[in-house]
Amino acid sequence: MRREERRLKKQVRKALKNARWISRHRKKKLPPETREKLHQAAAHLEQARRGGDLKEVRNRLKKLVGLLEGELARFRKSAVREWTESILFALIMVFLIRTFIVEPFKIPTGSMTPTLLGVKKVCPTCGGEYRYDQSTCPRDGTRLKLEHIGDKILVNKFIYGTKTPDRIPFTSILLPYLQLPALRQPRRGDIVVFHYPEDVAVDYVKRLVGLPGETIEIRGGKILADGREVGTPEMEKIHYENVSPNLTGGPAWGLPGQRFTVPARGMVITLDPENRWYWEDLVRNDGRELEIRDGKVYVDGQPRSSYTLGQDYYYVLGDNTGNSRDSRYWGFVPERYLQGNVFFKYWPPRRWGTVS
Repeated sequence: MRREERRLKKQVRKALKNARWISRHRKKKLPPETREKLHQAAAHLEQARRGGDLKEVRNRLKKLVGLLEGELARFRKSAVREWTESILFALIMVFLIRTFIVEPFKIPTGSMTPTLLGVKKVCPTCGGEYRYDQSTCPRDGTRLKLEHIGDKILVNKFIYGTKTPDRIPFTSILLPYLQLPALRQPRRGDIVVFHYPEDVAVDYVKRLVGLPGETIEIRGGKILADGREVGTPEMEKIHYENVSPNLTGGPAWGLPGQRFTVPARGMVITLDPENRWYWEDLVRNDGRELEIRDGKVYVDGQPRSSYTLGQDYYYVLGDNTGNSRDSRYWGFVPERYLQGNVFFKYWPPRRWGTVS
């Protein structure tokens, strides 16, 4: 009985919706007597619905539907238009959900193993393992076999403050954006998705291990912040590796015995042309125009010897630090580039569950 009542209510809503649409959009084309019939039939059905008499509702619904499918059939919204509007509505809802609430991502590499597994390809001939973007074995030319498809995850996009789109989709072109208040600030141990600082068209996923303003050191496989060992239960299972200068090909943040400070909002940095590699991106990430001319640094056209940072930064590492290109190689993640917190694995089914 309840199922029939639900079906009846749905039919009533649909009929009244169609009647309202015709009254609003076909008003000038409807003959006066037909418009009055439609108005009365819709009003009687609405009255019957409020009265709760199901028999009366069915009778009034039958009269309105008969009018809509008969005399008013040529005035109704076309099936093509209904389908088009439904598809557009669905696309808009998907866009809004992906932009402001939850977005799915796929893990391509093994940098977060074993927490998140990437695509794994194996040569059936030699047994070697290769990257997700390779299709044949470089040793013998054998076609690689896909052994693991890569975890598919869901990212909470509103926990750090919902943002309007900050770049043109599928490009690296950044746009002005707005951000709502955060539910909470990023914490040490969070697994975060962010725009890769060296190519913001690409998104990375890593674990956040260093907070703004902290002096970080990697020593004995552990993370030290301001001289003391820090971490979460998940981080305690990971042996964090230092990097060699020979592997970075430039500046590094994770050399043996090295201590460095994670940039923070309000921090004053010296604009020394000799250390341009350090501060140039920090200034540009604040949306400032930067120029070095005749040995002097100009910010927004004004000569400057120092600059106050306008946003926080974070230090992120992969759980599989022996096979992860992360903050040790390219530096810090601007607060603006954070997209959200990974909270769930939904594929493959055997990996289904929360992420920490």
